[in-house]
Amino acid sequence: MNRAEQIKAGIKIIGPVDQGECERLLGMALDFIARDTADHQHEKDISSKESRRALTAYNAALDRARVAHQKLPAGMKQALEKMSRLKEAQPKIEDLIADCAWLFELSRSPKSPPVDFAKISAAAWSANVLRLLDMKPCATRGGKWVKLAAVLHGDPSKDLLHHCRQWKNSALLD
Repeated sequence: MNRAEQIKAGIKIIGPVDQGECERLLGMALDFIARDTADHQHEKDISSKESRRALTAYNAALDRARVAHQKLPAGMKQALEKMSRLKEAQPKIEDLIADCAWLFELSRSPKSPPVDFAKISAAAWSANVLRLLDMKPCATRGGKWVKLAAVLHGDPSKDLLHHCRQWKNSALLD
């Protein structure tokens, strides 16, 4: 389902309101959902096994570079330092190694239970759209909120009732 189809389906679900405003709000919601989903994917990528392996390899390479730098003659170290000052300041290897250690610890932090963040985001933004159009989001099977959340998620055949209820309970909606 492409963006235009999602907006058209959303307008159909919401019913007779200011179509221009509804279109604008649905477009804004789709933008935010896409950004939320990308941010969540970025977080998942950081904590993946492949990322930790790559970070370990990068850290080892930095460590080898640090050792090689220490073995350079003093004159060469000074020349390199002057060149880096002439150019934009480049990070020191020790700082990069410390960043690697921090990222590695962050990636190993305890994981929360898996959540389909894209569906939760669709539920949240569909509730926001309904509220901005002076409609109360009501989490009932086949209700406007659940249907709109499915459309904003990209698959109108999905039942997002559970995700709407999760959002309602976590956000303490009226």
